[in-house]
Amino acid sequence: MNLKEHADNLAAQVVALLKVTPSYHDAQAKTAETALQEYRDACSVEWVKASATCEALLIAPRTLVRWRQEDKIKEGTHWQRLGLSGHCVYNVPAITKLMGPAIPPALPARCPV
Repeated sequence: MNLKEHADNLAAQVVALLKVTPSYHDAQAKTAETALQEYRDACSVEWVKASATCEALLIAPRTLVRWRQEDKIKEGTHWQRLGLSGHCVYNVPAITKLMGPAIPPALPARCPV
C-alpha cells in the first residue's frame, strides 16, 4: 500500500467515526467529509511547467512571473516551486478559474486583392 492509499484509508476511517460517534455533531462530520474531498481534489491536480501553462493560457512567460510577484496567483493553489531549483509548476485549471479562459489573439484582417 502506498502513502496516498494509506492516507485515503485513514481519512475514510475518520469520516466513518465522526458519523457514528454520538459525541460529535453533524457539522463536524460534514467538515471531515469536506476536508477529505479537498484532499482528493488536491491529489488529482496536474501541475505543469511554465511553457505548457503559457501555451494553454496564451500568455507570455513574463506574465506568469508578474502574476506571482503581484500575488494575483497564490502559491500552493495556483503555483508551487519544485524543490531548491527555483523552477515553478502551475495548476492551469485553477488559474483559468481565477483569470478566465484564454482568449485567442485576433487574426489580422485579410487585405482584398
